[in-house]
Amino acid sequence: MARNVFISFLGTGNYLACTYHDLQGAAEEVRFVQEAVLRLKCGGWKAGDHGYIFVTDDACKKNWLDGGFKDENGKACQGLASRIATLELGFEVEKVGITEGLDTEQIWQNFETVYDCLRRGDRVVFDLTHAFRSIPVMAVALLNYARVMKNIELDGVYYGAFEVLGSCQEAKSLDPEQRRVPILDLTPLDTLMQWTLALDRFTGAGDAGPLERLTNISVGQVFKSRKGDGSAAETVGYLGGSLKNFTEVLSTCRGPMIVEAASRVKQNLEMCQDLDLIKPFKPLFKHLQETFAGFDDDQVNDGIQAARWCLDHGMVQQAATILDEVIVTWLVSEAGFDKLDRSIRKLAADALNAKAKNIKPAKDDKVRLGDKNLLDKFFEIVDRQEAMARVKNSLGDLRNDLNHAGWRRNSAKTPKKEKITNRLKKYIDQVEKIYAQFQSTGRQQDSSV
Repeated sequence: MARNVFISFLGTGNYLACTYHDLQGAAEEVRFVQEAVLRLKCGGWKAGDHGYIFVTDDACKKNWLDGGFKDENGKACQGLASRIATLELGFEVEKVGITEGLDTEQIWQNFETVYDCLRRGDRVVFDLTHAFRSIPVMAVALLNYARVMKNIELDGVYYGAFEVLGSCQEAKSLDPEQRRVPILDLTPLDTLMQWTLALDRFTGAGDAGPLERLTNISVGQVFKSRKGDGSAAETVGYLGGSLKNFTEVLSTCRGPMIVEAASRVKQNLEMCQDLDLIKPFKPLFKHLQETFAGFDDDQVNDGIQAARWCLDHGMVQQAATILDEVIVTWLVSEAGFDKLDRSIRKLAADALNAKAKNIKPAKDDKVRLGDKNLLDKFFEIVDRQEAMARVKNSLGDLRNDLNHAGWRRNSAKTPKKEKITNRLKKYIDQVEKIYAQFQSTGRQQDSSV
């Protein structure tokens, strides 16, 4: 069963009594930030939830147990263990011993100690105020490791910014009620890191899963609607869903759905521009927009862009299949026929291949070439577009090789992906150039590559 878990590291300093505060409230005149965070962030937790305070031997003597320091009046101070007991929390908080972390071996030992305290599915609140030496870096690495290995969630990262009071001497000179220390919520920094990793996964491998999962998490402190209507999470959620749909359309080669899928992503990215984004997030969304800049709601162009996107993201077979079908779609569309009619598409493909091979089909060839009226219309177009026919013929051989998994006598003998992708990239470039020329010349002149 998933637990709420509080994690903190206790230092060795003689901490002054302060009022720690955030937007949810304040904990007045407490020495330990852990007491404040437990009170403000973990008050509603129940039995079964758990807190871990990681301490070195020195920290245990000075700040976990009573009497490690004396207050400004010379009275022995209570340790954190006693202070936590006064909170009457509904869950256990225990101390866990760690090393000083003075060498690599000790750092890894601490890593293992903290990691072993976590269970699968834990929801973690992390206070890093007194995390010392290598602990902050180690903790960031550990929490991301635990995300993968134990599927934990990070609910919050907090830091008590004592330095706002100035030097220790300046802080001591203030009356206790004047020592007001903000508890900074650093969770958006972690969110930024997760979005960066998810975006890298999307742009590098075409996997929208991590991005979609992030859009389903509360994003209130990262994305805010300029309209103030609380719609930010919904807007970002639409984006995540559309990105997932786009990748599924391409990975399953749903050609007729490409235009709509890409258009929906672009629309949702535009909607995200109405959000008040934390500054570092703006380049992330701009990067996403640039990824989809080539899609323009033109079925042939978007099919070409989809093939390129597939190739760039390692989906070689999908790239070849989509590009091959895009060429047929182009011809059927230009002839004014039904792009979804299987028999018409077969005629269009036959016309392209016949042109590429310079075949003059007999007029009574009804079995392979079907209705001559349709065929004449196709030949009227491909006669002006011989270059497209040549690409289709060459591409068809590669597509068949890929789609038949190499089970052909004339299949490529090398498994080297680079050779195949370079060949496919050349075909994509050629089709894109031919189509651009075809549009710019008013569909009247032959294109050459």
